[in-house]
Amino acid sequence: MTAHAPIVTIASRAEHVQRIKTPAGLEAWLVESHAVPLVALEFAILGGASQDPREKPGLATLLAATLDEGAGPYDARGFHRAIDDLAIHIGFGADRDAISGHLQTLSRNVDKAFGLLKLALNDARLEAGDVARVRSQLAAELKRDANDPDSMASKAFREAAFPNHPYGRPVRGDLASIDTLTREDLIAMRERLIARRDLKIGVVGAIDATTLSDLLDATFGGLALQNDLAPVAEIEVANVGMRQVVELDVPQSTIRFGRPSITKHDPDYYAVVVANHILGGGTF
Repeated sequence: MTAHAPIVTIASRAEHVQRIKTPAGLEAWLVESHAVPLVALEFAILGGASQDPREKPGLATLLAATLDEGAGPYDARGFHRAIDDLAIHIGFGADRDAISGHLQTLSRNVDKAFGLLKLALNDARLEAGDVARVRSQLAAELKRDANDPDSMASKAFREAAFPNHPYGRPVRGDLASIDTLTREDLIAMRERLIARRDLKIGVVGAIDATTLSDLLDATFGGLALQNDLAPVAEIEVANVGMRQVVELDVPQSTIRFGRPSITKHDPDYYAVVVANHILGGGTF
């Protein structure tokens, strides 16, 4: 074994999942399959909308939405043309706890696909015109949600349950906050969040461990080692037993209800997850 070879172990209860450790210290899980000539990658970096400043909700979402709007030598149109010409799919998103991304490519284009992903992560342009355009798209979505019963019920529930916690704020922000977000805000947020610390990577497809190891180091190895995350307080559910009605002129009612449950660290957590799927298909 050379000094540059990846370390591969196979979990005893998941015989086809390879755990890869790259020379640069990155870890990934690989399911190698050559049934079709495709490679799919998903990753997540700890630190999503819970890291938005209180007065700037929606910042992580806007950052994720603009990472693929031009990078390196490509403007927004050129970047999308580059991925479309090779049938590559690259996208990013944000939830309350993570910035995430995905890539899908034909195996013959894997080098170029990972190269474009590297550009988006390390050298996204975040140009003011593109930021304004994506910001207006998010604002249009928020305007639609303002008349959507399901969205309104979820928003009201979270605001009541977590009034003084980041989880109570909207992941995509609101119309007032979105309009204030600037390119400088995005650059500062990127510097805080996009890093190798707490990076989780999963890959499936027609690629071997050695090739993947080299591509992962080339793509993610240049990121900052540490991110700068603000601590997120433990959740305490407020207003238990409260009934809140949001009036909306629609023919059908939407109901949200909940109560405190167990944490992921509880030994019964996975039993509760299974019961959740039995009772309500995972949405109960």
